[in-house]
Amino acid sequence: MHLRRLQINCEQGVTLVELLIGISLLGLVFSLAYSIYNFGIVTFNRGEELIALQQEVRMVSRVLSEELRFAYNIGLLSSVPDEYPSTGNLIFVKDNKLIQVASGTENILVDSRDQGELSIKFKPIGTKRVDFEISLESGSRSFSIDSSVVIMNIDSFPAGIPSSGNVLEYSIK
Repeated sequence: MHLRRLQINCEQGVTLVELLIGISLLGLVFSLAYSIYNFGIVTFNRGEELIALQQEVRMVSRVLSEELRFAYNIGLLSSVPDEYPSTGNLIFVKDNKLIQVASGTENILVDSRDQGELSIKFKPIGTKRVDFEISLESGSRSFSIDSSVVIMNIDSFPAGIPSSGNVLEYSIK
């Protein structure tokens, strides 16, 4: 008789309180799963953004190294001149673009307007080496590269060259 009564209770179903508790627990599980999913998506997007910043800065560094290695007549300027020289080259950052001026014509080497705030600083070291620091910042994210290039076609820097500058002036024969 005791077994039969237990069986009857099982056939009655669940009470309203039990149903509410079950739905609440299911809601907690779904909200936890969504939180974990959302965290994963946000983390992935931040990682992609950082990778894009790093690739952009590395590309700028590579372009500079290739361009400067065989330069002549190196000079540093603190700001972009109002008029570009008709001979010689300049490399500088303007409007988040790495710009090379060759024979008075402006060429965009790297356009980072969509990536963040690009900046560059040149510094002569010793008699033939130019160090440069390239930084790219986007919101709370930033990435920078410090690199140097040995200038192969000069014996030493000209007298009176500034200790640092944002514009590099050079010529290639």
